[in-house]
Amino acid sequence: MAAMLPHIKHATSLLTTAPRRVPGVLQCPKSALSRARYASQAATATAADTDEVQQSAAKKVKRNVALHIGYVGTEYSGLQANRELPEFTTVEGVLEKAILDAGLITSANYGDFRKTKWTRSSRTDKGVHSLSTVIGLRILIDDNCYVTDPEGIGYAHAINQHLPANIRVFCVQRTNKSFNARTWCGNRTYEYYLPASLLGLETVDGSSAGDQSKLALLREVLQQYCGYRPYHNYCGNRGQYVDQKGKAARRKARRAAAQAATASGAANQPAADDVAGATATQQQCAQPNQQQQQGQVARSSSSSHARDLSGSQQPPAVSINSSKAEATSDTEVEMEGDDIQERQQYAAAAAAGDGGISGYLGEGPVAPELQWQQQVAFLSAPDPDDPVVKSHYRMIRSFTAGESGPLVEGGVPCIRLEVCGDSFMLHQIRHMVGTAVAIVRGVMPRELLRVSLSAPGRVTLPRAPPHSLLLSGCTFSPFPAGWGLDTPLVARWTGDRLRLREKGQQGVAEFRAKVGIPVMCVFEFDVACGTEYLDTR
Repeated sequence: MAAMLPHIKHATSLLTTAPRRVPGVLQCPKSALSRARYASQAATATAADTDEVQQSAAKKVKRNVALHIGYVGTEYSGLQANRELPEFTTVEGVLEKAILDAGLITSANYGDFRKTKWTRSSRTDKGVHSLSTVIGLRILIDDNCYVTDPEGIGYAHAINQHLPANIRVFCVQRTNKSFNARTWCGNRTYEYYLPASLLGLETVDGSSAGDQSKLALLREVLQQYCGYRPYHNYCGNRGQYVDQKGKAARRKARRAAAQAATASGAANQPAADDVAGATATQQQCAQPNQQQQQGQVARSSSSSHARDLSGSQQPPAVSINSSKAEATSDTEVEMEGDDIQERQQYAAAAAAGDGGISGYLGEGPVAPELQWQQQVAFLSAPDPDDPVVKSHYRMIRSFTAGESGPLVEGGVPCIRLEVCGDSFMLHQIRHMVGTAVAIVRGVMPRELLRVSLSAPGRVTLPRAPPHSLLLSGCTFSPFPAGWGLDTPLVARWTGDRLRLREKGQQGVAEFRAKVGIPVMCVFEFDVACGTEYLDTR
């Protein structure tokens, strides 16, 4: 019994020992007062931890937003980012770096638009400006900020601190998860400020009879663009809008057919050689008899003439001018296949007096520098190598031209052109403006306008420069009604659809007045003093 006492005391000490404290966990005491203090401390700790977690989550939550931006594109190679170029070469490259510096995206997502779900409402060329580009993406924001700032002006200021003066973010609006800036954009509106001197206007305000006639012709030409038409002649490269896989498959099928025809011809060649050999043998057998008959006839008429005929191996052929034969042969080589048919169509059109189908070399009466070799063709059948597909068609809602007047007091007079369409192809608007100017100035026949807007027509057209082209507006589809958690918040802060609100519109007006208009005034002055516009093809 005495031997067991040490073991019993050890077991009792284990049962009565206070429990080991776990760091960061409150231990419940036994007394009532201590238990009350414990409950109070636990409640305080829970509230503090909850607030800390909520603040941390609010600062790091990802939300879909839409950035309304404007920029002057003179110093950039277009809007769309190009990873093969330096990051500050394009507008998107500069903008993405500014968003990173503002702490709205992480370095792990920087440089990959797929991670941030980056979309754009439209793409502009090198030198084109914008006041209404929308960028959709996911950034780290605090939803509570939109309670007092529904337009996201604070986030816009945070990004603008890291942007140059020629790029500005007007507002950062909340959107739903399915928002896509490109597919949700219903139509785009562009403005082009055309120097009045290019039309040869005599007065500053275009009030004279001659100026009004030219402006009326300009408006008539612009109206011809309205509607759903093929603009394959107005894009930079119409081949990029064609399904390249289908085009490659058609080329492969034609090569296979040509190889099959060659193989079939080679298989039939031995039989043809046998037939040709038999025919040659028959001709050689018949030739002595012909020579004998020719010699008899010749001797009856003249001995000398008889000797000539008897010495000839073949009957005399028709005389052909050798130089003309060589020229005909070269022409046939140059005009193989469809070229012969096209030349014949041109010749027939020229004979009929249709100047719109024949070749035309334009030379402007005001500026001889505005010259380009205009090539025209009208296909009689679809060309599989140069097809016109659905993606070449565009819907133009309106195209208007205002009155002549300076942008600022004492500035160069110009005409404000405004075009609204669902979408535009590369260089389309610039070709439309250049063609209209060429027609008004008499450089290009007006009949070619209909040919250029037809699917069989192939016409080279002049292109206006980008320096006074401006994206001024775009409209978006309404947000769909749903049961998502962000649907009521987006409806409360942004509205039924994405659009600029009061503070965002003020930012656009300020950027337009301080940055956009001065840049275009400089260009208009350069055009009036030089040939920058006229040298552009």
